[in-house]
Amino acid sequence: MKTSSGRRPSVVRRPVEDDDSKAEVVQSVDRAMAILDALGEDEDGYRLSDLAIRTGLSPSTAHRLLTTLERRRFVEFDQTDGAWHIGRQVFSIGSAFVRRRNFVAPALPFLRRLRDLTHETANLGVADDGEVVVLTQVESREIMRAITKVGGRAPMA
Repeated sequence: MKTSSGRRPSVVRRPVEDDDSKAEVVQSVDRAMAILDALGEDEDGYRLSDLAIRTGLSPSTAHRLLTTLERRRFVEFDQTDGAWHIGRQVFSIGSAFVRRRNFVAPALPFLRRLRDLTHETANLGVADDGEVVVLTQVESREIMRAITKVGGRAPMA
């Protein structure tokens, strides 16, 4: 099944539900984070109906959350393509994570050396729940190369 934007919806991501901590979860915040997660996975953005399907939310709930997030600049609506996209405030917060740890800049010479020794793209990432989140990379100079987007996730296997 293709969505109105021509893409196949991948696994529907419902807000996280953990039976042990239901009393501690604020449902609207959890749903807003599901929207941000989905938007962060695709730079082409999503139309409202596609995003609702992707997150398992009703279109009206998704719209209310999106307009609230838009007011805080966490998401942006592009009128030219009718799609919602990640906003600049998300970048500011993500950048604070990297700045706080201050390990990307010192790692770059090692990544370049690794790239030159292996002729492969070298990635720097952090472990997160059985996956690696890519923080930065130094691309291979070879014609054929594997590239993972910065901020993307990959299994730790």
